[in-house]
Amino acid sequence: MADDADIAADRAAQAAADAIARHLRRPRPVGRPTCRVCGDVIPEDRRAALPWARTCIDCARGEEREAACRTG
Repeated sequence: MADDADIAADRAAQAAADAIARHLRRPRPVGRPTCRVCGDVIPEDRRAALPWARTCIDCARGEEREAACRTG
């Protein structure tokens, strides 16, 4: 029969395995490493979230502002 220490060890091992599985499923940056507008590095987190991103966040915001001005 398992005691409390065994149960705790099993839960910790399962939590570690789950964390590793989540990490391995996380998308990896595959997009353009630098912004097509300013040339700065596009952060890894942005490239992981939006692999198709071609601009850094500052340039993307600028483009969105310009588009909003043109449309209305």
